[in-house]
Amino acid sequence: VRKNFCAGQRCFAKMCHITMGHLNSAVHIRPERPWSYYVEWAENLWYKRPIDWDRTWGPTFDKLTATLTPRAMIQTGFSGGRNKGKDSPIEVKVEVVWGHAYLAYVSMGIHDCGNPIILRDGTVAIYNFENYLVEKPDQCHKESIVDKGKMDVVWHMAEAFAKATTFDSIRIDIFIPENGDPREAVINEISLSSGAGYAWHWEFFTKLWVDGYKARKLRRSIGKVPPVANFQESVEKIARGKEWYAKEYSKCNPKFISDA
Repeated sequence: VRKNFCAGQRCFAKMCHITMGHLNSAVHIRPERPWSYYVEWAENLWYKRPIDWDRTWGPTFDKLTATLTPRAMIQTGFSGGRNKGKDSPIEVKVEVVWGHAYLAYVSMGIHDCGNPIILRDGTVAIYNFENYLVEKPDQCHKESIVDKGKMDVVWHMAEAFAKATTFDSIRIDIFIPENGDPREAVINEISLSSGAGYAWHWEFFTKLWVDGYKARKLRRSIGKVPPVANFQESVEKIARGKEWYAKEYSKCNPKFISDA
């Protein structure tokens, strides 16, 4: 792997059945490290079953993750990271409900600028954990992300994935380049739940999700059939990846798709 696939570029290994970052489920494959380091890492995690002990939905999700077959994946690193690509990339976690992006939480942003929430109207604000009603404007990320049009690509990409997979609610984590073309953004990972701090947005975010099921129930009560997910089509769209996103969903719109 290191000699062929990872030659001349950064590579990472990740355990697909481990869902929590604090278990060190991903590791940077470095040429100077002995291979025994990665063997030990894999052996420690291969049969481990994650226990989400610090979240309210833990007991329910633990039953789901217990059914996962251990797997590992190798992927190349994102080239548009901070500090001329040498540092961690800017990452935003986008919550999409019924196919529409509600907010984006900046989990890894501009250094020393905090972790704000970005809304669809361009509002960028930081909330204090001590008092979620206190809202502090964040000009730093507004200038570096929103004003440069990067969120247009992020909203579009997140909604594309959610619609392709027909999730009712999904968090989509996206890497965006600190400098350069925002259309080079890529999806890092997805999550069915989130431990991020969304302040008072939690209440409305949850209500949107519940209202969707109420609407489906109402349609049935008046003799109408609500939309039904076709998971085979979803799998095919994801398998086609870039082609489906660029041609069918984005219609080759240069605002979202680069010539490259």
